[in-house]
Amino acid sequence: MALITGTNVNLQVAMTGLIAAAGPIGNVEEILNTSLGEAFTAGTGTGQVDTAYAQSFSLAASASETLGLNGGGLTDPFGEAVNFLHVKALILKVNAGGGGVIFGNPASAGAPLFFGAVTQTVEVDPGEVFAITKGSGAGWPITASTAMNVKLLNTSASLAASGTLILLGTSV
Repeated sequence: MALITGTNVNLQVAMTGLIAAAGPIGNVEEILNTSLGEAFTAGTGTGQVDTAYAQSFSLAASASETLGLNGGGLTDPFGEAVNFLHVKALILKVNAGGGGVIFGNPASAGAPLFFGAVTQTVEVDPGEVFAITKGSGAGWPITASTAMNVKLLNTSASLAASGTLILLGTSV
């Protein structure tokens, strides 16, 4: 597995724009320029990551895919097996024009991640992005064979769903 070394990984959510409204003596304008995020350095401690998974996906109508976060089912950008022992960031982007995606609740060996329970899910509609991080501490634990799976489920019975899933974490 290719490990992240000697680099920083930054996840950013930015909001820019202009809010304008009519006030009692003229227009009132507020400029928005806010950036929120989390910066990770290379390693396996608090605020660090050494493992990455980034992959586009496509699901036929009503189809699902179960991903094993530990056990060699995933590959990194270099084609090498990815085995997470902790996940510290998750970004799920669902493309517009297709079905939505429910993330979580696999049939077996579910990883509870940020949910707290393996049966819980988050639904991401077409054109939306869901992102969550846990840079403090070890991250969400992944246990080989018993708590390692997550599921992507297309919510549409007639449209394919596509998007991108990005995971960052540690291998120890």
